[in-house]
Amino acid sequence: MVKKKPSVLFWVHTFPRFSETFIRDQVCQVIDQECNVFIYGKSFVTNQEDALKGFEKYQLDKRFVSKHDVRASKSGSNKYKNYLEKLFFLRKNKRFSLAKYLKFILKKRSLEVQFLCIAYFCVKNDISVIHAHFGPNGELAVQLKELGLQIKVVTTFHGYDVRLGLETPEIYKDLIHLGDAIISISTYNKKILLDIGFKPEVIVDLPNGIHTDFYTPTTNTVADSDTIPIITVGRLVEEKSIHIAIKALKIVSDSAPQYNFKYKIVGEGELRPSIESLIAETHLEDKIQLLGAKNSLEVRNLLQEAAIFILSSSREAFPTVLMEAQASGLVIIATDVGSVSSIAVNGTIIPPNDEEAMANAIITTLENKENWNQIGLKNRNYIVSNYDSHTLTQQLIAIYNE
Repeated sequence: MVKKKPSVLFWVHTFPRFSETFIRDQVCQVIDQECNVFIYGKSFVTNQEDALKGFEKYQLDKRFVSKHDVRASKSGSNKYKNYLEKLFFLRKNKRFSLAKYLKFILKKRSLEVQFLCIAYFCVKNDISVIHAHFGPNGELAVQLKELGLQIKVVTTFHGYDVRLGLETPEIYKDLIHLGDAIISISTYNKKILLDIGFKPEVIVDLPNGIHTDFYTPTTNTVADSDTIPIITVGRLVEEKSIHIAIKALKIVSDSAPQYNFKYKIVGEGELRPSIESLIAETHLEDKIQLLGAKNSLEVRNLLQEAAIFILSSSREAFPTVLMEAQASGLVIIATDVGSVSSIAVNGTIIPPNDEEAMANAIITTLENKENWNQIGLKNRNYIVSNYDSHTLTQQLIAIYNE
């Protein structure tokens, strides 16, 4: 007997986001497995809708439901009648426990209308699995179980959420007790999740993957160019430490002027003004370009035009962009944070927040130009073998079905 494909609700904060294309990719991959998929979040981010370019066939905007959408009444009834209609519908369904709900609202001292409306949406659409991305969303999602809904809650932790849990573990108190599966994307994350208090038996190792056929090396040999194309893709925020890469390249420009380079920074963020000032202060305006946020097609094309990828972060968990760069055949220089060393196994790994070490790594890389193609091929083969999204999505569906 063929097992029924699960219906999945991805629970996010907002959607789409340029900085969270890994969520978009996973949603599309689960759809490719013929699962019925919805996306729930606070709001649809229209000014980042370009993050969906190239993925129009999935109609992700039509799969998105907001907090307002789940509360809406098709009959146009007032909010109290709407609430009662949903409650009466749920009480007749075997997946919902009215007794648990009554206990839940007494504990919360509130009707918890939003959670009831989400429960109604899940039952109405036969959703069997909620997959929350980021711990705080998982903590919210398990409230549906406490409310009285029979549903599986899977939560993937990424970066800031594991650090948040270390600082205040109690914020995940319900998720620790009610979560069905906690996905750890790296050994670095798993250690922290255990420290927070999650039980080993609910933690599942499953890294983020990428569509390796989408990110492919260029057929042109960029290593033969007189101007070396270097790239970073990341938000212009403190933990990405873009200023370290700029200062390192200033050292390279001064101490090894024989190497001509063009450094492209892809991403947007609150530190853009200070980064622009630093570029001016270092007199590297002719060598460094700030390109702003780009969609996935544009990022792929920019990676194909580059030879060297720099990751200068002071904090990371499992940077997806590092896989994309390697699948594109780039040579990697990266800081030793999070799980970077396990992803960039053929890269040059340096201490974080050290522009001298980064400058030395860049100069050494430039001096060994003849090895770039071989290193790039090794990088791509490693990513294809270990982080191809098709294989990893099969494992994810198995988690849903357990």
